[in-house]
Amino acid sequence: MLQSITRSTVSKKWQIVLPKKARKILSEVKPGQSAWVKPLDKETLIVSFSNPVREGRGLLKGRTSLTETLLKERREEQAREEEKTKRWIRP
Repeated sequence: MLQSITRSTVSKKWQIVLPKKARKILSEVKPGQSAWVKPLDKETLIVSFSNPVREGRGLLKGRTSLTETLLKERREEQAREEEKTKRWIRP
């Protein structure tokens, strides 16, 4: 973490240079790399150098699809309901 707040100026092109202390901490960030920016209010930004969507990819890989599970449960429920109906209606 930064020990103190450092100052950076916004250029005419709305560019901001990361101060040297911040660049040392963010040593894995390379020139040209994308940054994800989320404004919190008129004075505060959250900046992330990792893509949250890409980071979450594969998180549930190998697990059963929730859609498949729901469809299976619905089929089982339908079969139970049909059995109940057969008991009530005797030929």
